[in-house]
Amino acid sequence: MTKKFDLCVIGAGPGGYVSAIRASQLGLKVAIVEANHLGGICLNWGCIPTKALLRSSEINHLLHNLDQFGFSAQNIKHDFAKIIERSRAVSKRLSSGVAGLMKKNKIEVFDGFAKFLDAKKITISKDGKEIDQIEASYFVVATGARARVIAGMEPDGENIWTSASLKALKVGKGEVFATIEIAGKVEEIKAEKVIMAVGIVANVENLGLEKTKIKVDKGSIETNGYMETAEAHIFAIGDVAGAPWLAHKASHEGIISAEKIASKMGKYDAKKVHPIKKENIPGCTYSIKIGRFPYLANGKAIAMGETEGLIKVLFDEKTGELLGAHLIGAEVTEMIQGFVIAKQAELTEEDLMHTIFPHPTMSEMMHEAVLDAYGKVIHF
Repeated sequence: MTKKFDLCVIGAGPGGYVSAIRASQLGLKVAIVEANHLGGICLNWGCIPTKALLRSSEINHLLHNLDQFGFSAQNIKHDFAKIIERSRAVSKRLSSGVAGLMKKNKIEVFDGFAKFLDAKKITISKDGKEIDQIEASYFVVATGARARVIAGMEPDGENIWTSASLKALKVGKGEVFATIEIAGKVEEIKAEKVIMAVGIVANVENLGLEKTKIKVDKGSIETNGYMETAEAHIFAIGDVAGAPWLAHKASHEGIISAEKIASKMGKYDAKKVHPIKKENIPGCTYSIKIGRFPYLANGKAIAMGETEGLIKVLFDEKTGELLGAHLIGAEVTEMIQGFVIAKQAELTEEDLMHTIFPHPTMSEMMHEAVLDAYGKVIHF
């Protein structure tokens, strides 16, 4: 029996589940299909568990530098199995949280692989067997992406490391021989493991896209600023819709797609729906002013023992518009939104210069970097 919905989201990563929740908030009857784990790669294997591992690494670093803070400890050990166990527990907790959000928002979850039969109907299969069919007024494809694999070096449990140009690779028993080129110099190195970091590939296969008018270009689904595809009733968001491959970009696209669909169904004001602004990334040459401020000159950073880092800002010399910023060091993920808000609100250097930043905080470095761009830096 075919089940009917206003919207069906395919993929429950940070783009898909957010789109489903927003659509439900706007009064749509929503279904979501996920083949593996609610929360997608980001929550289960990427952003979240890696940050849990990073936290363990930070604690290890702190424990081995206790003398800087007036403490001492003997026989410091780590249990790698427990570190991994904690990382997995964090992911499990958040994945369960997504399941709770689906229930709270009355979104029906389907466990399986989705495939289009036509532009308004999909089949859902599990273990090779069809278990359901869904008919919906609209669909959002949020199937994400996977690691790109070089032919002949398919994953087999070995890790591949390289930031140089790889010319040749020979895998032996328990060791790897790599011929690499760095700055024009070719050399052979021997290693136990190799990290493969050659990008990602959008998950567009086996979705039945050929049964629709959706266009795929360079491996990703083509969309406009509202995440609409060439098929009027199908949207695409997140990694499957191309770069930049970021969880927060996917979530934002999820909101846009849900609101656009709701507006088409007469349940949301179309004037309130704004397309994603990918053009915010400067695409031309500016006459710019650059400001920098180092962590080693910030009181809070020194007090925390985190003196390695830098904040850099770029402004249009003519208009004072903030073009972008680079933040490297401790707590930068907690500060970057300040510049994001400034850019979204089209603030100028004058606006930022006249903003009072609290003391003592790491954010004072943001202010000092702005001042430095115009020759007014105080503490460096």
